[in-house]
Amino acid sequence: MKGTFEQAFKGVRPGTHSEQPAPWALGYQMREGDTGLWNNDLKARLLKRAVSEELSISEEEVEARLDSLQVLLPAIKAKLAGMRAVLVTRLVADIDLLPARLMRLKAIFPGAAAGVLAMREPGLVLGYDLDVLQATAEELRRMLPSLDIDRLVQENPAMLDVAGLKAAMAEAQRIMPHLDCERAMATDPQLIFGFQTGSQLIPYDPPRPVEQENDDDEYAAYYK
Repeated sequence: MKGTFEQAFKGVRPGTHSEQPAPWALGYQMREGDTGLWNNDLKARLLKRAVSEELSISEEEVEARLDSLQVLLPAIKAKLAGMRAVLVTRLVADIDLLPARLMRLKAIFPGAAAGVLAMREPGLVLGYDLDVLQATAEELRRMLPSLDIDRLVQENPAMLDVAGLKAAMAEAQRIMPHLDCERAMATDPQLIFGFQTGSQLIPYDPPRPVEQENDDDEYAAYYK
């Protein structure tokens, strides 16, 4: 473990007057609650090293690509240190292609925040067939014509698994015969998604209900 720390903090030596002493040299002085002061920094260094080794590029190049990634996906900054190296590697491997993918995602779901959707479902900008995604969006709009599909997909990317969504709606109606599934999707989409058994996509953030806007109808945000 010390070897791993030393690699992450290369060039830092105990007992020197460097700006950031090696954390293992100070460990005996630190209370357990203090470890958070450097934990994210350590994670970030280890992450950059892992990405550098996987892509066979310098850590300086990794840092430049991560800077670009944070410009394109501002919300990623707070999550970056805790993200899996394999996912970050894929995101920065073809960083020059990401703007075009985000623009296409926005064109498919114009009412959604493309960056937020990409953060919750990174697979959509990591090689997912966007023509298939376009067809999926059109099918969802036909299935649920009174709902704001763009907004729903942004907050609940699991519904992109249309086959799973249809099965979930059928199961919900089997158990609750008088349930209006379309209305339920507007008022409490998690009620329907609770019957969904899986997804073809791999989300980074779990689906969660949209934060309601201030409106007389608290569910108006889901409607066109």
